[in-house]
Amino acid sequence: MRLFLFRAAPRLMLVGLLLVAGRGGAAAGDFDRYLSAAVNLYENLEYERALEQLGRAKRLASGVEQDVAVALHEGLVYADMGRRDAARAAFHTALSLDPEAKLPLSAAPKVVREFESVRARVRRELARRSRTSPRTGGKPAPAVVPAAPPPSAVAGGTDRPERTPAPVVVPESTHREPEPFMPTVEAAPRSRLPVVPVALLGAGVVAAGVGTYFGLSSRSDANAARDEKVQIDSWNRLEDARGSARVANVLFATAGLAATGAVVAWLLSPRDESSVSQVGASR
Repeated sequence: MRLFLFRAAPRLMLVGLLLVAGRGGAAAGDFDRYLSAAVNLYENLEYERALEQLGRAKRLASGVEQDVAVALHEGLVYADMGRRDAARAAFHTALSLDPEAKLPLSAAPKVVREFESVRARVRRELARRSRTSPRTGGKPAPAVVPAAPPPSAVAGGTDRPERTPAPVVVPESTHREPEPFMPTVEAAPRSRLPVVPVALLGAGVVAAGVGTYFGLSSRSDANAARDEKVQIDSWNRLEDARGSARVANVLFATAGLAATGAVVAWLLSPRDESSVSQVGASR
């Protein structure tokens, strides 16, 4: 009986290995089928059913590559469902396992930007961890504070602190050099141009210019009225000339009043007097 078992042991081991390999291959095939089904459901916008298939694939995942694939697909599904926190968490899980992982399916630009932002955060976390010392359990090494030297090592000291000579304190001199005399000059205020006279003068200039235009127009209409052969046309020209002349007279009168007002306002406006004061103190 023992001889039979001894001879059959290699065959039993081979059969066991084949069974284990067969189960592993079946599990890998089931994982691929669940993942493919999840992708098809995702493309058909059936997000809840896609998550169910991804959950089944996650239970059969073996190895980092399959875990990364499941997490990336979960992130895409959550992103299309509008669950941004869950999408970022899934992307973070995948990129923590493989910082160089890429999205397995095409996604919207905003999802791609979210994915790349999570990748940048994971890289910063990994860089921060790599800068910490492994000997301190991931914590920065404590700063080493140098010990104070013994009293005998200090220059001028002795082994007996009570007999150490007191330091000599030199009193600070209270004598100060007199500051040089610097005259202060107050800046004179800038003279401002009176606003009212300038405004009146500008209005007068404008009125005079427009009045000149209407005066020239009146003269032109009067000359054209003399050359008209038809009496009604001549009469119309004369009416236009009279109207332009009236407007010109009003404008010239307005210009004169504005000029007069500008002169009066200029004479009555206060003047800004500039003063420069020099103050000195004798010591």
